[in-house]
Amino acid sequence: MSYTTIRTQSLTVADASKAQRGFLRQVVDYVEGKGTVKTETLVKRFAGKKTATAHGNKASTERVVRYAYYAVQKGILKSVKP
Repeated sequence: MSYTTIRTQSLTVADASKAQRGFLRQVVDYVEGKGTVKTETLVKRFAGKKTATAHGNKASTERVVRYAYYAVQKGILKSVKP
């Protein structure tokens, strides 16, 4: 899966134990609670919100997409057919 196609994918949790803490853990917990979510739903939920980072910065749209892509590549989340 390429970085550009992650924006249109539906995601579900593959292995939540790999996400230990921080913003990635927040994303995984949200996906676990919802079951299956689209990447655009993650963007709506997290973009512009303060996150669990060392500096407490707000998450940009690109950051949310980047984390979703990272999670898919590392086997934390997986893409599912809608």
